[in-house]
Amino acid sequence: MTREILEAHSIQHGGSARHTNSTAFLTYKEFARESRLSVSTVRKHVRQGELRATRIGRAVRIPRSELERLVRLSELQTANRGED
Repeated sequence: MTREILEAHSIQHGGSARHTNSTAFLTYKEFARESRLSVSTVRKHVRQGELRATRIGRAVRIPRSELERLVRLSELQTANRGED
């Protein structure tokens, strides 16, 4: 995961990526695959405002930072369950 974060950061600051999965924006399908959620669940979260998304032309894209935020949130929830 660290390499992906660094590559995404590189893209945002003018660098180039070697892997297609390190792009700054993800499609619904890419986000779903990487988060292990269904595409319909991802769409629902975007529609409800729980995930930030942006329209680029006709396409909707989700910033990779939202995936990273989702992972951090999940890790925090898991850690908090262990404290009970």
